[in-house]
Amino acid sequence: SISVQAWSGPDAKSKDFAVDDEWFEVKTAGANSNTIRISSLTQLASAHDGHLVIIKVEAMSDQFENGESCVGDLFKYILDQINDETLEGIFLSKLSAYGFDASDESFMAKFDVKSMNIYKVDNDFPRLTESDVPHVEICDVTYSLIINSLKPYLEE
Repeated sequence: SISVQAWSGPDAKSKDFAVDDEWFEVKTAGANSNTIRISSLTQLASAHDGHLVIIKVEAMSDQFENGESCVGDLFKYILDQINDETLEGIFLSKLSAYGFDASDESFMAKFDVKSMNIYKVDNDFPRLTESDVPHVEICDVTYSLIINSLKPYLEE
């Protein structure tokens, strides 16, 4: 229940998950990708330390079977875990706001999770924030991080 309520991505907030002072930004990249894209100055900005989660996946054939290997399967798995009608309504509402449509064939594409790493985002982490952009005339700043260069921030 906490994870469904903590999921703020569909609510147009800057962090994907937030509980009290704890926050997580989740990025998915191709298995061979060297970079991840940060889509705003607020995405990794906070007065509190947080976490960047990078999940690398590989596209697989329709015959691939390895647990919940597509978004549609993952959706069904999460829904089966929810035993509260109100919470189920919140989850479905958030999915709808995010644009999820269970009948969309693209949600049945299969993926194999190759790795998942969590990095500590603190004052030493390489990030841009609003204070790094001194001109109010500049907006919509995006940037990319080199994944291999983030090893010093890797959490165990």
